[in-house]
Amino acid sequence: MKKLVFIVNPIAGLGGPLALKGSDNIELMFKLLFSEIGPENSRAQKRAKQFISNLTEKDKVEFLTASNLMGEVSLKDFNIKYRIIHQVNDTTGPEDTRAATSKAIREGAELVVFVGGDGTARDVATVSGYVPILGVPAGVKIFSGVFAATPRAAAEIVDAWIRGEAEIVEEEVLDVDEEAYRKNKLTIRLYSVAKTVKYKQMLQSSKGVFHGPQEEEEKKAIAEYVAEEEIEPNTLYILGPGSTVAALAKALGVEKTLLGVDLFVNGEVVVKDAAERDILSYIEKYDRVKLVLSPVGRQGFILGRGNLQISPKVLRKISKDDLIVVATKRKLRETPLLRVDTGDEELDKKFAGYIRVITGYREERIVRVE
Repeated sequence: MKKLVFIVNPIAGLGGPLALKGSDNIELMFKLLFSEIGPENSRAQKRAKQFISNLTEKDKVEFLTASNLMGEVSLKDFNIKYRIIHQVNDTTGPEDTRAATSKAIREGAELVVFVGGDGTARDVATVSGYVPILGVPAGVKIFSGVFAATPRAAAEIVDAWIRGEAEIVEEEVLDVDEEAYRKNKLTIRLYSVAKTVKYKQMLQSSKGVFHGPQEEEEKKAIAEYVAEEEIEPNTLYILGPGSTVAALAKALGVEKTLLGVDLFVNGEVVVKDAAERDILSYIEKYDRVKLVLSPVGRQGFILGRGNLQISPKVLRKISKDDLIVVATKRKLRETPLLRVDTGDEELDKKFAGYIRVITGYREERIVRVE
């Protein structure tokens, strides 16, 4: 029987709906987890259980995991063979991730599956050596190429690995300077290259950033077109993260939070760096709401990466026709497909299918979203 390591970062993704740009402030995140959310209702636990529930070959593998919220809580409700190899308290940290992974590998684990974001990927990669790692996406920052596209996709990859059908490849482990990220500066660093498992198109690419004079001209053209043709009075515009949407804000004569979500209506930004609660509050005030998004370069996500403030609660109040998606031609060329990963499979289906993507002044493409 094969063995795999299963590690959950209990606070992964908690900072997203609060517009905190990450969950690396461990003390603050655990306080939030226990006082407001409930430890078994966190994003990480939900994503972990989505992964486990979609596994079809789980009776052919033994899970080596940590106690309590770092794995045991997610596994205990399933008919699954698991063994606790690392004991933790209610509050955990990166040292527990590294210790549990190291112990499991010494006991013969051949794959590390972790639930978290880039910070967790970095901790796992520190000790994984030649053992492949696979991330179940749950964090705020998920720029690395070692993550499955969704929890369901992670299950399909692991099933394929158990059957001997998955491919072992090397991908980048990236992380950002979180302090700079909070100050509206995106500084992505290559931390390492790690082995991971690939099956069909279930593994996401690492984030791509595109620069150059032509890129900037295309962003400007997109912005001018949207400002002229798409912006209407008495309509709430939820402006997603990224430089392409920031170019639109500049064309509208306002300054935008580059890496956050801003709310724009009637010629002004009414909330900068909005949290989930701000968005929900303003949606109730307006009959018409539009959501302006740009896909993450190479990864293709328009929802579920870097914009967790636009939560399932928000998305249930928005239709697919309310989306305005913008991307330069190069970004689309180098992004194999567009994706959504809202955390709610019904919402993923709602926003899947074909959408219009504005790529220049009066230039559009119809692109499939999966």
